[in-house]
Amino acid sequence: MNQIDLKDYPSRFAMCGLPIIKMGINFDSEKRTIVDWKIVSQ
Repeated sequence: MNQIDLKDYPSRFAMCGLPIIKMGINFDSEKRTIVDWKIVSQ
């Protein structure tokens, strides 16, 4: 989520008037699977 906020990605879509949903995913390259995720609605 910090990377999304630091790069200010949500501001690019704020003008469209739709809800903004941020989604962060952690991927384990050794196991080749998703290990954690977080979804935040603004």
